[in-house]
Amino acid sequence: MGLGTPSKGGAYADPAGASRFTVHADNGDAVGDVRRCDDGRYEAIGSGGRFAGVHRTLSEAIQALTDP
Repeated sequence: MGLGTPSKGGAYADPAGASRFTVHADNGDAVGDVRRCDDGRYEAIGSGGRFAGVHRTLSEAIQALTDP
């Protein structure tokens, strides 16, 4: 596991630049990216470019990318 922000189920987000995070599943595979928007919300984009919503917290964005 990386040093990033933990989330439910073992998934986590590693910082990937200013206001950006790479999200990893509990097995370490990258599953998408999260961008912190100017208004403080988090935009989640799956690894295939799939939009996974705008969320209030980083944990919610991670969950949106890792839930089946």
